[in-house]
Amino acid sequence: MIPLGIDPAADEAVVQGALTEGMAGEAALESHLIEDHLQRTGLGALAATARAKAREVFRDAPADSDGWAGQWRRAARHMSQLTADPEELKRAEEALAEDMSEENLRRLQAILDRMRRESVESGAG
Repeated sequence: MIPLGIDPAADEAVVQGALTEGMAGEAALESHLIEDHLQRTGLGALAATARAKAREVFRDAPADSDGWAGQWRRAARHMSQLTADPEELKRAEEALAEDMSEENLRRLQAILDRMRRESVESGAG
């Protein structure tokens, strides 16, 4: 446990935690502290957008565990693609700058088209 007076957020958690009972209260407290921190650091709107997108991705309520696993796999695949696309785009731009060939231009355009299409399909664009 962190001694009182060292970290204001920890102090607040200790005081509020003493007032809250049970695991549900602790989870609500943690959620509240994180939300307050994000607001103080100017990330509240970004966090709200992320929550809304997460709710949209998981808006269905599959009855079986395979349905949930499928949703997680789709989300993971999308996130993996989001991290891979910028690197692939950078390589294509570098190749075009190095060699202004028709093939390199088509490759760059294909990557950009795919990124736009995936963005629209995911609801991000």
